[in-house]
Amino acid sequence: MGSKNMNEALENTICLHCGNTLGYYQNFLNKIICPNCAYEYPIIKQKIPILLKNPYKYLAEILSEYEKYIQESEIRIQEIVASDKKNPRRSQVIKAIESGIIFNNQYIQLLQEQISKHIELNQLIKIATHEKYYGYSANFSYLQRDWCWLPEGEEELELIHNTLLKYILSFDTERDAAIVLGAGTGRIAWDLRDKYKWMYATDLSYTMAAFFYDLLEKEIVFYEINEKNIFYDTEATRCLTATMYPPDKKGVEIQQPSSENFSYFIGDALHLPFAEHSLSTVISVYFTDVIPPQLLFAEIARVLKQNGIFIHFGPLAYHFNDLSYSLAANEIRALLKQHNFEILAEDTVPTFHKSSSVSMSSKLYRNWTFAAIWSGFT
Repeated sequence: MGSKNMNEALENTICLHCGNTLGYYQNFLNKIICPNCAYEYPIIKQKIPILLKNPYKYLAEILSEYEKYIQESEIRIQEIVASDKKNPRRSQVIKAIESGIIFNNQYIQLLQEQISKHIELNQLIKIATHEKYYGYSANFSYLQRDWCWLPEGEEELELIHNTLLKYILSFDTERDAAIVLGAGTGRIAWDLRDKYKWMYATDLSYTMAAFFYDLLEKEIVFYEINEKNIFYDTEATRCLTATMYPPDKKGVEIQQPSSENFSYFIGDALHLPFAEHSLSTVISVYFTDVIPPQLLFAEIARVLKQNGIFIHFGPLAYHFNDLSYSLAANEIRALLKQHNFEILAEDTVPTFHKSSSVSMSSKLYRNWTFAAIWSGFT
């Protein structure tokens, strides 16, 4: 299940500067070099491809974001230490939270080290005051839901998987090449990889991609931190282990579908490294509302083949404040029609999103789901 074989699917991707096919993936070079214009796309740790228009600027910004997170964590730890002095009776709980934060930060610091090897000082200076936010820079909640095999996480994932599978089996007749946008830690795309000739996963969060690639090789131990909304003080922290294999399969030889048709890369959903009309399916789970749909649908229409399928799952909980882009479901339907999409089926699927069995708080989504076919330009 090595990353070299896994990323062979990248030979079908294109250069974002000249449009030429990038060709065979060679991870030992630590970069992908366009054979036409010689533009370089770095590969972090010989595993994680950065297929962006300006990958080194992105890495510098991510590095800056990690640094800000560590600084904020240190401030929070100081506050925790002060709390410990105020209430000695909670000392054990408070110290557990402090230790959990410090332990998790060690992983983020490792990611800092990985990226810093690819960044020059002048690039860091240029983005010292950048305002772009990539999200989930130090978030372990999707790792908890996707790969810790907890009942509450598996319940949500089963609802998502069954909905996607229903649409795929009903409407996706070609099943050639598919991509999952905002793939997070990769579980959803990974579980669907045997349904397609090629399965791509992409996200703009380096942390999410790093989680996935690390899980291919080892377990990840981390702490769930619960500062409030808990029944017992002993649940303020919970040590969890993320692994590619469910507990009942651990240590057992498992016959898996080939991973050679799977690739996970850092990418921008508005500038996908694919030729026009080259994908049969685009899947968006909890992602359609992350960036303006007017822009997203145009890019989806560009990469989809005629009669290709777009599958959406999630609420419309827009991650930006511009009301001109925050469309209601009926407006989304009209926008899809403008881009020559026809909704074939739709439904509402409730899920408790990233819930924890030890927390009193949980977010309930009434997810709007649909499968739409792209008829081509008219």
